[in-house]
Amino acid sequence: MGEDLAAVAGRTELIKSAAAEAGRRDADALRFVCRGVTRVRPGRHGGPTATDGHL
Repeated sequence: MGEDLAAVAGRTELIKSAAAEAGRRDADALRFVCRGVTRVRPGRHGGPTATDGHL
């Protein structure tokens, strides 16, 4: 199906390590954008929903 979003941190560390091994001096400065699907449900006290525009 898709990637396990819980594994993202380990994968970004792998990329940073590879960058450092390749000679990139600022590997820790790399930034990553991760997109994932979330399921939003109303909270117990009338919290936000996916359709009210207040996520």
